[in-house]
Amino acid sequence: VPFNISHSAEAEAVDLLMEVQELPKLLTTEVDADSTKRICQYLLRAALYIEDPEYQSTVFDVAYKLYEKQERWCDVLRVALLSNQVPLVKQAFESVSDPLIRKQMAFILSQHRYFYYQVDEDCEDGEELNEIIGNSMLSQNYHHLATDLDVTEAKDPKDVYKSHLADTGLKKTDGAVVNSALQNQAATYVNGFVNMGFGKDNLVTKVEANGSCEWIYQNKPPGILSATASLGMVHQWDVDAGMAALDRWSNVPDNVNVMAGAALGIGICNAGCFSEVNDVAFGTLADFLTPDPHTIKLATDRRLLRINAITGLGLAYAATSKEDVVEVLADIVGDEDEHIDVVAAASLSLGLICVGTGNDCDAFGCMLTRLMAASDLEKGSQSAKYIMLGVGLVFLGCGEAVDVSKAILETLDHPVKKYGLFTLDTCAYCGTGNVLKVQELLHQCSEHLDGDEADFQMVAVLGISLITLGEVVGMEMSHRTMQHMLQYGELPIRRTVPLALALLHLSDPDYTAVDTLSRLSHDPDKIVAANAILAMGFVGCGTNNSRIAGLLKALSVFHKKEADILYTVRIAQGLLHMGKGLVTVNPYHSDRLLMNRTAIGSILIIMHGALKIDQTLLGSLHYHLYYVASAVVPRMIITVDEDLEPVATTVRVGEAVDTVGQAGQPRTITGFQTHNTPVLLHHHERAVFASDDYEPIASVLEGTVVCKKVSAEQRREKKLKEKREARAAAKAAREAREKLAKEAEKKKAKKSSGSKK
Repeated sequence: VPFNISHSAEAEAVDLLMEVQELPKLLTTEVDADSTKRICQYLLRAALYIEDPEYQSTVFDVAYKLYEKQERWCDVLRVALLSNQVPLVKQAFESVSDPLIRKQMAFILSQHRYFYYQVDEDCEDGEELNEIIGNSMLSQNYHHLATDLDVTEAKDPKDVYKSHLADTGLKKTDGAVVNSALQNQAATYVNGFVNMGFGKDNLVTKVEANGSCEWIYQNKPPGILSATASLGMVHQWDVDAGMAALDRWSNVPDNVNVMAGAALGIGICNAGCFSEVNDVAFGTLADFLTPDPHTIKLATDRRLLRINAITGLGLAYAATSKEDVVEVLADIVGDEDEHIDVVAAASLSLGLICVGTGNDCDAFGCMLTRLMAASDLEKGSQSAKYIMLGVGLVFLGCGEAVDVSKAILETLDHPVKKYGLFTLDTCAYCGTGNVLKVQELLHQCSEHLDGDEADFQMVAVLGISLITLGEVVGMEMSHRTMQHMLQYGELPIRRTVPLALALLHLSDPDYTAVDTLSRLSHDPDKIVAANAILAMGFVGCGTNNSRIAGLLKALSVFHKKEADILYTVRIAQGLLHMGKGLVTVNPYHSDRLLMNRTAIGSILIIMHGALKIDQTLLGSLHYHLYYVASAVVPRMIITVDEDLEPVATTVRVGEAVDTVGQAGQPRTITGFQTHNTPVLLHHHERAVFASDDYEPIASVLEGTVVCKKVSAEQRREKKLKEKREARAAAKAAREAREKLAKEAEKKKAKKSSGSKK
């Protein structure tokens, strides 16, 4: 092993130790900084293909300790997040004393939306670090990026539709008039998506002299709800401005839809941000959970208000495990007299709040108990499926930890049991690349079923994408499998394939995926077409991809007489241009090493709803589209100095090259361009620092990067060191060549003396 490591053959050394189950021996072997980096990269990649959870945790532990020995604290934290253990995250933070490194580690946690860990307030920098972890600076940095790229001006939905270039006007003489109320509702979503986080738009933030908003009241009741809630999306990440804008709409007892929209909007503007000190969302939303029956007389109106307040709580406190909120929601779920729709909303919110915590969270027990106690009619409803998804989100990426919940669900005597078992299984093995689970799901998809009997097959198709999500070879194989399913599968499976393709390529407009979805968007079955169009929106989400934009514009003409499909096209256009092209919903970051569980959980709620799109997203649950709020992150690199003020530094951005297992120090990017920060990163791109004036603290350039000023003397020393290293490398190469030449001469002499004899 030492011989292999000293001769740049780290991969062979690791393979040998893994073969004999002796990986911890690496910790006692002498390893330099460069070799440590290559060994750990290889270990973390190999961990994807290890089935045994215990041995996988051994691999993570070895990588953690190797990085720790070299004091690469940002990488130590990334391994701790990969193993999903709060004690390791805490240990990593407490091992570091350098304030700059601690700030960079806090930015990594904020990008991962990991709010389970909060730094002790007694620490000198505790308050500042908790603000960073809670994304309190995200809005400010996002606005800095928008100003630098000159995209601060508000955009109208018609700028997105470009309807003046296509025959898609509302007043038609040759066919049915498109439902204008539905179109207004679509325009509301598009407006919210496009102007996300910018704090201004041309529809909902324009307030009349009398304090009213003309656009909100131009809609029918469902549209009023989504229009008010879109205020939260326009002010996303800017909690103070968002709460101020929504405050005037939170007490309009004569219009419950406005109040419900305001409750949801409060959750949306808090999505992705968290502060223990300045926590206003729970106090505000708790009032909506118990509406006054004298003020709001209809039971259905009170239920609508409560459901939206509960959904708002789920968005605002995703990945926090905040005890007060969990307790309130668990009481709602545990109440057997509560309406099943309210229980479903509470289950989804609990799933998001405790996402990926597994058996550490007690809330999943009350969800399963409530499901067991439900009537047969309730068990057959969409709400029962959402309760199961809530349990699945708690176990997202937890693997075998889900077995106890599956055993409880096995006792359920109802056809929906199979749907639940597959939901739990696919969520638990999300991103693991587990081949055996994929084979099991494929086997289930081979049965020819139809109607409600095939619901579990739809989950299985989604599950194939979900399991193979983080692993390149698995993604390619599942892509090929989807093509076979389109060819030979029954209608329910064909309806799910577009959504499964979207899961594989979130915010990644892959040519073959877009081509397949474009073909399916003209399918004779309306649900296949609607799902394909929605999937195109998610594949291009936040990218402004011109090819998808052209296809959607053509589809708006093709489906101009079908109100529901045209509505879906508009939603897809809004997703495509989300945040004016500055954001992404792809859950993977840190060179595709870490998966943001909150993001994938939020997208899963939308995808499970889209399995019955005509009843959910195109029906009464249209506001579930706002779950995308907790999945969205800006796809930027912004560099800040020691005082966390933005500074312009030079970076090279190019196509990422996979260098795992390669000897030496190969280039990590190809075909690069040099930019000044802040800069946008596409899905397959990577950035390398190119400035001599600053030095980055982070090993991976993504999100907010803290930089240290380099003095003239340090620059001079660095250049001298590089020269010395280059000379040493040249000398070593020369000596190796001379040694080989001498050995060759000796062999030649030996051979000639042998022939003389």
